[in-house]
Amino acid sequence: MPTWDSMRKWAEAAFEAMDPDDIREKAIDHKPPFGAAPVIGWICMILCMLGFAGNDDITDYYRIYYQRRNQLVKNTRKHSLCEKRPYIAVALAMIVPAFIVGVGGILGGKVSGDAGNMGMCIFAIITMLVFRLWFLPDFKGFVKPGCSAKDICIVMIPWGILLVFTLIEPVFLQRPFYFNPSLSAVIMGLAAGFGEETMFRILSLAIVMRYVKKEKRFAVMIILAVIFGLAHAGNVTQGADTFMTATQVVHSIFIAFLFTGLYLGTGSVVFPIFAHGLHDFICFTTDPSLSGEGIITQQYGTGQLLYELVLAVIIGIASLCLLNKNKLAKADELWNKKWSNT
Repeated sequence: MPTWDSMRKWAEAAFEAMDPDDIREKAIDHKPPFGAAPVIGWICMILCMLGFAGNDDITDYYRIYYQRRNQLVKNTRKHSLCEKRPYIAVALAMIVPAFIVGVGGILGGKVSGDAGNMGMCIFAIITMLVFRLWFLPDFKGFVKPGCSAKDICIVMIPWGILLVFTLIEPVFLQRPFYFNPSLSAVIMGLAAGFGEETMFRILSLAIVMRYVKKEKRFAVMIILAVIFGLAHAGNVTQGADTFMTATQVVHSIFIAFLFTGLYLGTGSVVFPIFAHGLHDFICFTTDPSLSGEGIITQQYGTGQLLYELVLAVIIGIASLCLLNKNKLAKADELWNKKWSNT
């Protein structure tokens, strides 16, 4: 059979000319051992496994490659919506978590206000776990940082400055220090850290860094921060002062830039959740104008209002500058690794 014989000779020549170490390396990296078309590759593999071509070592390496390749294909879901309509996927990555976390708050709220906030935390964690499982094996998870300790410290600098200037605010405004900690304040801080970060950043930004085109990512981050700020407008329905709610919207937009930088700059939810939770806890316990639910019911004086707005703007812009250095090059590299299935 001349056709079969020519295929056998071609396969033998192709395999024998290859370096086994190179084949092994490509198999580990899930790359084809040589630049042949997939159909030819399958033919070669069949010939080798039938003993018509190649030595045993090369046959084994080639088999390793195809077994691993088939395993990856089998275990990897197709995310058509994310690939074809990434902006809809980003929107859903906020809407669905908001619904789930809200359910947790409602269920817990039937017991008490604190139980409602704890319910938000629990359901936020469940939401993250579901996301992680849904995108296996591509997504590497939310917790482990993807950068060095030095890079983490640099990314945390704006938050550290915000923390210090928030604590020493009474010195600048020449008013008495006020500190009224409580277990409820701790739980509200946790709910803000877990709940709001899950609803507005953790899932949606992960989708952005995977499926949105690189040149569009920064703009989407800005939009998400604006949405986070506008979400605080709902405080009016809970008795918040209208003017202070408007200023809180602006303040929250710039603070969102900080949390975005912490998340994308480290690749870990630990830092934005911790920073957000502690920041809100400090606000709840050091601002006497807040209600027991953390709602601003009284207008600030001009000095306090300007102080907090200017501080938020400076911190937000500094965070964006750190994140957008070299057009998100570091963040893109970090998140490419977090979304790698190798």
